[in-house]
Amino acid sequence: MNHVLIKLLYSFIICLSFVQYSCGMHATELSKPNTYTNLSTVALIVPGVGGGGVDSFELIHPAGARRYLIPPLARRHCDLGQHRCVQQLAEFVSTSHLFNNNKVLCFGASQGGATVLNYLATLSEEEKQHITAIVLEGPVINGNEAIRHTVANRFPVLSYIPFSRIWLPWIAKTQLPAYYPLGKQAISMSDKIPKNIPVILLHAIGDPEVPVNTTRKFYQALIKNGHQNVYLFEVSIERHLELLYSDKQKDLLNGILRIYDELDIPFPLKYTYDTTSNNIEFYKPSSEEVSKRIQTSPEAKRKNIQNIIDITCLCPPVGVGYLLYKTMHRNTQNH
Repeated sequence: MNHVLIKLLYSFIICLSFVQYSCGMHATELSKPNTYTNLSTVALIVPGVGGGGVDSFELIHPAGARRYLIPPLARRHCDLGQHRCVQQLAEFVSTSHLFNNNKVLCFGASQGGATVLNYLATLSEEEKQHITAIVLEGPVINGNEAIRHTVANRFPVLSYIPFSRIWLPWIAKTQLPAYYPLGKQAISMSDKIPKNIPVILLHAIGDPEVPVNTTRKFYQALIKNGHQNVYLFEVSIERHLELLYSDKQKDLLNGILRIYDELDIPFPLKYTYDTTSNNIEFYKPSSEEVSKRIQTSPEAKRKNIQNIIDITCLCPPVGVGYLLYKTMHRNTQNH
């Protein structure tokens, strides 16, 4: 009898151990991170200098997505998306563990746009797989061009002083001491963005601070590198940021929400798009069409005038130098 009880007890212990082991294995398998298909969406918002541009992104914030807002740097540390901005973003992402089982929708405004692009270029291929889309508003694609453009709109005379394109960015260091005119620019990061990541670009045609042509050129660079899901929204207003709060709000929201639908990004809860509005192909102009816009823009005309001024100012010293050279050469031959 005792022998039978011992056997039964032994069998019970073995069965219990097996059940615990099986449940443990099952729980472990369920807790393993899947591929990148069943991850939760988070919104990473990188504002411009002084925290500008946040309000627009609130309107297109995906439903149910957690919101991570990068605190703005003090102005003396702002470098238009170069080293310090990228370092701050990298530290924030690391401490927040944003890439742990998340799909990240990146929003960048003005300086924040350059920061997002320069930061993404530093990520590994595995980390880049967590990026579900990039939305940029008025991005500083080229800091030097943004400085020249801002000066041209505020102090037009200065932009026509000879060789201003060279020295103006250095003068601007009095306002942005951390910025380095010879440092990396976001325009050169187009080949570092994976082709499968959708990119949505918003820019005002009359932007007084950042020229729309730099965003157009970045769009062209992405197309040239083989990007299929890149969209260009140009708004006919004179404003730098908060474009979604302009009188063009309805058209912009319709276009962006159509793209969200196409990309399976959760809709903002209070919006639906108008199915009769522009097809998303409307926001994917050809590179040739974008080139025409660049060539006929006020910025292009201003650059042509600047080129004429610079060449005209170069002619006298070059001519004098040539005459001196010929004179010295002739004197050498006579001796």
